[in-house]
Formats: sequence, C-alpha cells, structure tokens
Amino acid sequence: MHPNNILTVIIKVVRIIIIAVTVILSSACAPPPIDPGHSGAQGFTSQQTKDFNYQKLLAEKNGWRVWEIAGQRSGRFRITVGGDQSVTCIAVKPVPGTPWPDFSKDALFLSGGAGFYMSIVDFQTLPYFGFYGKHPYRWQSEAKVNGATVSDPNNRTTVLSWEGQKVAFTIATQPSPEDYEDVHETSGVVDMTGIDETYQLMMACHGRNATRQ
Repeated sequence: MHPNNILTVIIKVVRIIIIAVTVILSSACAPPPIDPGHSGAQGFTSQQTKDFNYQKLLAEKNGWRVWEIAGQRSGRFRITVGGDQSVTCIAVKPVPGTPWPDFSKDALFLSGGAGFYMSIVDFQTLPYFGFYGKHPYRWQSEAKVNGATVSDPNNRTTVLSWEGQKVAFTIATQPSPEDYEDVHETSGVVDMTGIDETYQLMMACHGRNATRQ
C-alpha cells in the first residue's frame, strides 16, 4: 500500500476513535432524563406548568420545599386588587412516604397525599397555615402535639411553636364545596423541624412580590 494511503487510513481510524470516545464521555456526563410527567420544574407536572405563568423552587431543606408561583388572578380579585397576574409564595412538607401534592390553578388549594403547608398571596398581609389531604377543599382538621389538641392550626404563633416537634393530624377534605358525600379523612405525622426558617423564606418571597396598594 502506498505510504500516503496508509497515512489516510490511520487518520480516519484516529478520527473514528476520537468520535467514539466523545460520544461515550458525553453519555456518561449527561444529566438524568426528565420524567415525562414533569416539566423540569421540580414538584410540578407538565399540566401544572401550563396552569401557571411560572413556578420557582426557592429552597429545599429539612423535607420542606418553598415555591414562588405566578398564575392568573381570578375575576373578582382583578377588580379589587388589580392586575392579571397573582403571585403566591408557598411552603410544603409532606408526610414521609407520601407524594408531593397537586396545586389548584390559583395555587390556593392542595390535594393528593398528606402533609402541612403555609402560603400567602401577593395582596394578603397574613399567611394561611394548614394541613392538606386527598381533596382540595378542607372541611375540618385537628392536630395533636405533646398531648395537646389543636382544632385550628391557622395560627402563626401556634404553628411556629411546633419547631422541632412531630405533629399528628387528621383532616377531612372534599372534592368541591358542595360535595359532602365524598368526604375523605386523612391522617399522618409531620416533623415540623425547620418550620421557622422555612416561614422566613416564604415571607421573604412575599416581601419581594407583595401588592402595594
């Protein structure tokens, strides 16, 4: 074989080896594939991302997740508050072993799984605190901490006093405000470790987005 032909063959072989090595390295370093049911926005299904203008995962610590969610403001609030976009800051902690909940289009209601959450919308001055269960509409709930029973967890002082405590709860939920036939009772235990720091992160989010009137 002519020396030039040998050199040409060697160059081609080297190129093939380089390409093969590049492909192997690229595959090894590539990020894991995204679950088809998720958009890449952690904690949200592809359908949920369509319901919101955007969603940002601000923090994840001690089993908590804090999100900033922007959606369309409902009709009556467009008149009283103004603007088409509503921003909700929300923190969620599910019971261990249960899935992250689904959010309603306005991010005001949670459903699926079991756990605790707190949220505040841009035009509000006080956050909401409560448990969630199978259905989006909460009917009644009860929490037990150190032998004490709390029938209304929507109280900042009470909830923040649970720092480091394990809270047992029961909540009854229903699919819609009118549907009392399909009430579902959910029970669980949530470790409230980190709630104080999480609350501060949520309120910092609110401070950046609060509607000024």
